[in-house]
Amino acid sequence: RTFNENYARAMKLFPYDQPNQHQYQIISRILQLKEKGVLLLEAPTGSGKTIASLASLLARRRDGEKIIVIVRTVSQMEPVMREWGRVVGGYDGFREKYNQDEDIMILPVMGKARLCKQLPYLRQHMKFSDMAVHFLCKSLPCKLFPTQQKFFKGQFAKPLAMRLNMSLAGQSKKGTPTIDRVHQFYSGLKSCGYYKQRELMREASIIITTYPYLNGNLLEATLKNMNVDINQVYFLIDEAHNLVSPSRISLRIEHVEKAIFLFGKLRILQNLHNLMKLSKKVQLHEIGSAEEIDHLRSVISECVKKVRDKYRITIADLSDNALISLNSFLSTIYNGDIIARKNRMEIVQSTPDVMLSELYGARLVVFQSGTFQPINLYKKLFGIHRAETLVSKESDVSNQFRCYLRYKGLTSAFKKRSPVLYQTMTEVIMEIVPFSPRHVLVLCPSYDFKDEISPIISEYIETHNLKTKVLEETRSTSSEEMSNLLINADQPYIVLAIAAGKLAEGVEVVHKGNSLISMVIMAGLPFSPPSKDKAIVMQAMTHAARDKRAAKQFMIQIPLERKVRQAFGRTIRSNQDRGALVILDYRAQDYLKQSLKLTRVRNIEQLKERLNILYEDFPTLKQLIDTG
Repeated sequence: RTFNENYARAMKLFPYDQPNQHQYQIISRILQLKEKGVLLLEAPTGSGKTIASLASLLARRRDGEKIIVIVRTVSQMEPVMREWGRVVGGYDGFREKYNQDEDIMILPVMGKARLCKQLPYLRQHMKFSDMAVHFLCKSLPCKLFPTQQKFFKGQFAKPLAMRLNMSLAGQSKKGTPTIDRVHQFYSGLKSCGYYKQRELMREASIIITTYPYLNGNLLEATLKNMNVDINQVYFLIDEAHNLVSPSRISLRIEHVEKAIFLFGKLRILQNLHNLMKLSKKVQLHEIGSAEEIDHLRSVISECVKKVRDKYRITIADLSDNALISLNSFLSTIYNGDIIARKNRMEIVQSTPDVMLSELYGARLVVFQSGTFQPINLYKKLFGIHRAETLVSKESDVSNQFRCYLRYKGLTSAFKKRSPVLYQTMTEVIMEIVPFSPRHVLVLCPSYDFKDEISPIISEYIETHNLKTKVLEETRSTSSEEMSNLLINADQPYIVLAIAAGKLAEGVEVVHKGNSLISMVIMAGLPFSPPSKDKAIVMQAMTHAARDKRAAKQFMIQIPLERKVRQAFGRTIRSNQDRGALVILDYRAQDYLKQSLKLTRVRNIEQLKERLNILYEDFPTLKQLIDTG
C-alpha cells in the first residue's frame, strides 16, 4: 500500500478529529519507515504518542502480521489497553469493526504466577515464590493442567478471545480497561488460565506484555504461541529508556550448598562455592565449561519438573528457591559480567544491545519514550547505529510551571541531613500543598528519607487540625492499590512516595483522560545510590557507546533527569491539564536547571504567587469528577 492509503487507514483508526502536532509527526514517520526499520521516538509525556504509534502500526499491518507492545510492568499495560479501547470505539465500535473483518483483537500476556489458581493455596502451606511456579506447575497434582484433562485444541479460542475483547472494549467506555478485569475473566474459566492464555495468543492481533519477554527463550516461545515468525511482527517498546538500566541476577552461597547436598560435589558447583569466598570479577572458564553449565541446567530442569526421588527432591526443597535461583543464574551467565562477592555472586547486565539484537529481524521496531536524550547515545547502547530518530519537542509549556526552591539550604544530600532539615522540608511542603487543586505527589529519594519526614507530616496535620489525607507508599504497597485509591478519592491526597517508585512512571491516575495529580514536589534529588559495580557498568557502557564522557552521563546525570521528567509527567496527561514541578534542593541549579528549563524561586511567597497564576480557573478534583 502507498503512504496515502496507509495514512487514510491510520486516520480512520485514530479516535479524535485531528492528531496534534506530535501525533502527526509520529504517524507520518512510522508510515514512512522502510521494512525492517527501527525508530527511536521521543515525544513529551502526555502528548499522545502511544495512541499515534498504535494507530500507525495497525494501519501498516497486513493479514497474518501481529503487533507486540512491550511495557515495563503489568500495571503499565492498562494505559495501552485504554488507548486500544479508544481506537476500537468501545463495545459497539469493536463489534462493528469485527463484523467488517478488521482484525483488532488484543490480549494482555502475563506470567504463570499471576494466573496460577493453585498459588494462593500453596502459599498457605509453605514458603512458595512466584519464581517457583514456572518450574513446578507440571509437577504439582493440579487438575487444571491440560495434560490431566481434555484441553481445547483451539476450536473455542476465537469465541473466548471475542468474549474477553468485548468485555475490555465495553469497559473502555466507562474508564480504563483494567488488569483486574482480565484476571476475573480467567478466574471464571474452569481450566488453567495460563494455558488458556497461550491458546488465545493465536487469535490476538495485538499482544501486550512486559520487558522479560524480550529475552531470547521467552520471546521465542511467545512467537511460537502466536504462530508467527519474527519478520511478521511489529514491536512497540514503551518507556524504552528503562532498558539501559543495569540489571542484576544474584545467587547466594546457601543456594549452591543446597545444590551440592542434592547432586553431590560436581566440579562446577565446587567452583561456584569457592569463588563466593572471594571478591573479584570472574571469568566464565573459572566457573566451568559450556558443557558443564548445560549439563547442570538439564539436571536441574529435569529434577524440578519431575520431582525425582533419585535426587531426593521434594516440593519443600523447591519452594525455597535454591535450585530455581541457580537455574536462573546459569541461564543468563553468558549475558553480562560475573562478579563474586562474599557469600554471593551476581551477573551484571549493563547494556541491552545483546538482548535487543534478536528484535532487529522484525517487520518494524519502534522504541518510544518521553526522555530519550542524548538520543544518539541510546542508539549505540541499543546496538542500532543506523536507526532513524524522531524528537518531537514541546511546543506549548504555558500549562506548566517548573522550578527549584533555593531556600534555607533545602537538600537531600546525605551529609546535610538532620532533624532540623527534615522539619524545614516538611514545613515548606505543607505550605505549598494547599495551592494544588488536585492530588499532590511528594517524592523522596529513598524509603529512609521518606520515613524521616512521614511522622513530621502527620504531626503537622494533627497540630494544625487539618483534614488533609496522606497516602504513603511502602515496600509492600502495589501501584494498582495506590492508583485505584486516588482515582476513587473524593478529596485531594498528599501522596508520599519514592522517586522512580510505584507511582513515578507509567501509572495512570486519570479521570476521563485528565490527570488527577496537579503538583509534584521533589523532596530532594533522587540520585542513584552508589554501586559496587560502578566501574564494571562504566566499562561496559563506555565500550558500547565508544564515549567515556557520555557513559559517565548515563551513570549520574541522565538517570536523575529521567526520574524527574517521568515523575512530572504524571501531571500532564491531556491538553486540559496543568502541572507544577517544585524541586526542594539547591543542587537542581547545577544538574537540572538548563535541561529542564527550571525557574529559580527565592522564597515561599514568590512560589505561592506563581502557583496561584498557574491554577487560576483550573477545575479542582471535585469539580472534575462532578462534571465528568
